[in-house]
Amino acid sequence: MIKIKQETNTIRLIASDEIIEKLNLLELAYDKGMEKSNKMMTDLPKLMLLNDHDKIRENQREIEVSGMVIQSIKSGIIEIMRKELNEI
Repeated sequence: MIKIKQETNTIRLIASDEIIEKLNLLELAYDKGMEKSNKMMTDLPKLMLLNDHDKIRENQREIEVSGMVIQSIKSGIIEIMRKELNEI
């Protein structure tokens, strides 16, 4: 997370307002994804002992959705940056 924030801070120096908005969304999505991952890892031993495969799958699905959101935001940022570079 530290590396991502450092890199996005560098980009923010020259980025348009639209890119900065997307970077804010990306950081928020990464934070939420990390929270969900940490929660899953904390809950996993208990869920395994309880043999609660449904809850394990539910947690896994939430993390997968978070990953898809992150990927979508990243793709959006790349698309906007390429468009802006072509305009220059």
